[in-house]
Amino acid sequence: PMHWAASRGHTRLARYLVQSGHKINAYDALYQTPLLHAVKAGNVGTVSYLIGAGTNPIEEDHLLGGTPLHWAALGGNLEEHLIRVLVEGGWGAQRVLRHSAGATPLHWAARGGHVAAVRLLVKAGARVGDQDGEG
Repeated sequence: PMHWAASRGHTRLARYLVQSGHKINAYDALYQTPLLHAVKAGNVGTVSYLIGAGTNPIEEDHLLGGTPLHWAALGGNLEEHLIRVLVEGGWGAQRVLRHSAGATPLHWAARGGHVAAVRLLVKAGARVGDQDGEG
């Protein structure tokens, strides 16, 4: 139920589930957390709640790779808001978390052509000179 609530933006239900004892960092059948579901669906309010409630913001997607910040950087029109929530929630873009191929969230944002996301990540401290596995 927690993953369903997160992926559909039902923040009140997610809050109720956490208060009822559901694990906020639980994995689903694909080893993904509720936070990953919320980020991939673009549910900014749910992402903000989950971070405030103590979820692990750097848990990698065990199926496809990448942290929640990677997926927010790759996303569509909400990526700037998601990135802001993740960075302000304690992740910190200066931390160099890499996808299995060596890419940082900044690489994912740049490859997706998301200029606003690139600017926000750089402003938050992402290192521009870092290289991924392809150079």
